[in-house]
Amino acid sequence: MIRSGFWTLAALVLVLDQWTKHLVERYLPPHDSVTLLPGVLSLTHVQNPGTAFGFFHTGSGYLAAVAVVAVVFIVGYWGYLRQRQQGTNLWLVCGLALPLGGAVGNLLDRLRLGQVTDFVDLHVWPVFNVADTAITIGALLVGYYFFFLHERPRETPVRAVEEPLTLEH
Repeated sequence: MIRSGFWTLAALVLVLDQWTKHLVERYLPPHDSVTLLPGVLSLTHVQNPGTAFGFFHTGSGYLAAVAVVAVVFIVGYWGYLRQRQQGTNLWLVCGLALPLGGAVGNLLDRLRLGQVTDFVDLHVWPVFNVADTAITIGALLVGYYFFFLHERPRETPVRAVEEPLTLEH
């Protein structure tokens, strides 16, 4: 179940990301904005050549290469986890699937447009998209898993003395 859930969640993120970007590109001209909640939330069509949330406004080719490396790493790590005989934690599964779908979504934009379509505007943060959200949530889930849930191998204490000391010797 978890195996198919990983791929299903990644695909769901990718489809939702591409569908919402398609709607924005089709119905909202670049730099136009539609207010949904005044002062809180708008849909604003922005073409972003930089990283998630509009940081680092250049380097689309470099960022595409980084996305490819991230996708290869996530898929490779997922393969490693599937080969182990132990079960895989749901937090980790979601934490890997979300950024996989998001990275592929933004990579498709970079390959197709040379930049990424962003549209979620919270007015206190740079404009972003579904893929950026999935990447961020996934990173938080992976961090949560490794910092709070992952069992580290326990080290056995080293004994300095094999036998207890006695006064008889």
